[in-house]
Amino acid sequence: MARPLSEEKRQTLIQTAIALIAEQGLSASTANIAKQAGVASGTLFTYFDSKETLFNQAYLSIKADIAAAVLNDAVHNDWQTQMQHWWNAYIAWGILHPRERAAVRQLESSPILAQETRQQVREAFIPMWQMLAEAERLGRFYLPMDFTVLVMEGMAETTIQYLADGAQPAAQAQQAGFETMWRALVKP
Repeated sequence: MARPLSEEKRQTLIQTAIALIAEQGLSASTANIAKQAGVASGTLFTYFDSKETLFNQAYLSIKADIAAAVLNDAVHNDWQTQMQHWWNAYIAWGILHPRERAAVRQLESSPILAQETRQQVREAFIPMWQMLAEAERLGRFYLPMDFTVLVMEGMAETTIQYLADGAQPAAQAQQAGFETMWRALVKP
C-alpha cells in the first residue's frame, strides 16, 4: 500500500518553487527545487506530474493568498470606497510579499500557465469581477474592462515598488497612487 502524500511536503515544494521562480525565472529546474526543498528529485514528481503542473500550482497558491488578503469581509456600498479598500489591501500584501510578486510577474509573462489555471484565478476574484462588470455596464470606464484591469494592476505594481523603495510618507504615496489610477481610468 502506498504511503499517503504529505501536505506539508507538497507545500514546501510549492514555496520552494515560488522562491526559485522569483530568483531564477522559469529556468528554475525541478532538480534544484527538489534539492532546495530537501527531497529527492523523484519525490517532486510524486506530488506534481510535471514542472508545468508545479508552476501552475505555485501561481494558484500565490493568487489564493492575494484573494484572501484582498477579498476579506469588508463590503462597501460605494464602489469607489470598495475599490480603495481592495487597492489598499493589495498594496499592503504586495509590500509584504516581494518574492511572490516577482514569481507572479515571471509566470504571468509566460505561456506556462494553463487556461484552466487562469480561469481558476479569475473565479477566486468573482466579487471584484462582478463589481467591475457592473461599472463597465454603466459606462464608468474610459477603456474596455480587460484593458482597465491591466492598467490598474500596472499602477498598483508601480505604487508597491515606489513604497518598497522607501517612499515617505507611505500613506500619502499609497493614496496618491489610488487617486491617479482612479482619475486615469474612471469617468466622473
